[in-house]
Amino acid sequence: MLTYSTQITLSHQTAWYITPENRLDMDKLMAEFQEFFQEYSGHWAELSEQAQGVTKSRCRC
Repeated sequence: MLTYSTQITLSHQTAWYITPENRLDMDKLMAEFQEFFQEYSGHWAELSEQAQGVTKSRCRC
């Protein structure tokens, strides 16, 4: 969840993925998500590995 102050600074308009009937344009939405995922998934993997390392170092198993 984003704070209100963060949300209002986002420059991304929602209109591009809403049809004239006020429904989601799933083709556009999924195409943009795939592009986003390809660009940023490496960062997510790095963060996940870092988080796992922190968890393992704190574990007294």
